Amino acid sequence: MTNKRKVFFLALEAASPDLLARGMNEGWLPNLAALRERSSHGAIRSLRGVGANALWPSIYTGVDPSRHGRFYHSQLQDNGYHTGDASQFGVTRNTIWEEASRAGRRVAVLDLPKAPASVELNGIQVLDWSTHYSYAAEFRTVPAALAKQLPGTYGEPEECPCLDRRYLTPAPPAAAEIIDQLERTIIATQNHLVGQLRTQSWDFCMASLGALHCAGHQLWHLHDPSHPWFRQVEQAQGDPLLQVYRTIDHACGAIIDELPEDTAVVILAGPGMGPNYVRVDLLDEILLRLEGGGASAAKGMNRALKRLWRLSPQSWRQRLSGLAHAMDGRLQASDRSRRRFFSVQTNDNVGGIRINLQGREPDGLVASDALDETCDELIARIRSLHVVGSGESLVRDIFRTNTVYAGQYLAQLPDILIEWNQPGVITAITSAHTGLIRQDRLPDLSGTHNDRLWCLIHLPGEQAGELAADAGALDIAPTLAALCGLDELDLPGQPLVPLS
Repeated sequence: MTNKRKVFFLALEAASPDLLARGMNEGWLPNLAALRERSSHGAIRSLRGVGANALWPSIYTGVDPSRHGRFYHSQLQDNGYHTGDASQFGVTRNTIWEEASRAGRRVAVLDLPKAPASVELNGIQVLDWSTHYSYAAEFRTVPAALAKQLPGTYGEPEECPCLDRRYLTPAPPAAAEIIDQLERTIIATQNHLVGQLRTQSWDFCMASLGALHCAGHQLWHLHDPSHPWFRQVEQAQGDPLLQVYRTIDHACGAIIDELPEDTAVVILAGPGMGPNYVRVDLLDEILLRLEGGGASAAKGMNRALKRLWRLSPQSWRQRLSGLAHAMDGRLQASDRSRRRFFSVQTNDNVGGIRINLQGREPDGLVASDALDETCDELIARIRSLHVVGSGESLVRDIFRTNTVYAGQYLAQLPDILIEWNQPGVITAITSAHTGLIRQDRLPDLSGTHNDRLWCLIHLPGEQAGELAADAGALDIAPTLAALCGLDELDLPGQPLVPLS
């Protein structure tokens, strides 16, 4: 096996595999289509029951969240009731680029989503320069001096629309400025990546184009005729969401053209996007019904404050956001301590349930010998929920976390994981155990993630083909390791293509 060939990994973050396939097949994503013709490619399995915040660190480390420690950007602290920031900097396993660096490869890590920060590298890292929800406080580089050079060379990046508009009242027609902003971001990111590829010495480069993440969240209703907001928008000619995909394809072409001809290329697209119909607070309302009795005083206060927040002027929301988050956290913690089980946010398309367990939580109410019965009962009752009108199940998948994951950080994860089914607009759900539960408004973002992933692997001189049907997300790191000539890493996955 040779390790002299350069290896380039590109994440098309939150790209829909279905839309990519359509664009490549119909000819309006010509650069990706041309690369696909000479590459192995196919769908790969995501990790069961987890969202993007846990998936990306799993791809980088080759292990699941119960082994690397990051489940969401805010996690329960010390088996208690308060959630605190669980920055991607806290991932406990080495990433594939750190392993390559230690083996003497020159690495370049450029704006990967949810990427852990490295302390030192044989190469460079740019973290949260222009990613989805990139906070200025999390921007950093290796070496540190690079942070001062980037603005002078590539300009200051714009905030992503999801961050820029987070305190604004959802306005479905406000799309033109979002599209323009995303197009500028793609061009700026393309210039940054091309510039680094030209000026840096590298053997292994991992980079990302992240604008499709915001595009999917913000613009899904412009693409999907079944979405209730679709008719509220004066439709431009064509599909504005697909316009962003075309710009991404152009950027892919420009980036790939910069690579030496013998470069091995791995492209990973996803997790995909689709309609968003389940509000993140719906699960806790379900659990309150299943527990019986009324809401606690803290829960009632939290509901009242959230109603007031929605009625507040947008300028107040921006100024008071820090205070609002702190108060929400305190009220949530107080409410959780008085309940037998409570919801733990994981991502928009998945949910988590934590049991208030004696001996683990400070004010545990469920005895350890009742844990299995409690979980089994919750799973059965939540599985019975269906959408009023369509009769569709609300739940696509639900399971005990410890039946799938078994790492040293298992206790930090929710006890039950749920994947939501989003068959259409959800105004109410019901079951024999909960009665009718209304959802009085749609989520603020019209699009949300699903578990779809697609991978392309181009090995110059090798025959194209289909990836194995059982290919999974944890196979990405072993594939990159093998391409880089790192043969001794202890990872559960396997390379996705045979290497000689």
